[in-house]
Amino acid sequence: MAVADVTVRITYVEKRAPETPTLANLDPLPRDLGLAGAQLGRADNATTGRFLKHDFILDELVVGAEEDVVAAADAALGAGA
Repeated sequence: MAVADVTVRITYVEKRAPETPTLANLDPLPRDLGLAGAQLGRADNATTGRFLKHDFILDELVVGAEEDVVAAADAALGAGA
């Protein structure tokens, strides 16, 4: 059985929300919670993918709270994401 090299590109899109005041700082929220999850998923897929000759590439697209996330995602799609 022949195994072909496969490259899978994943684009993570995030729109930063405006910072809101917290009631307590006992359990601060990580600033990269969504991105950290995407990175963990890519690393997990890469473990199995190594045996199958699959490569997973994670591109990060983070836009500010005032920016247009749809326009940024459309631009990324137009660039091959």
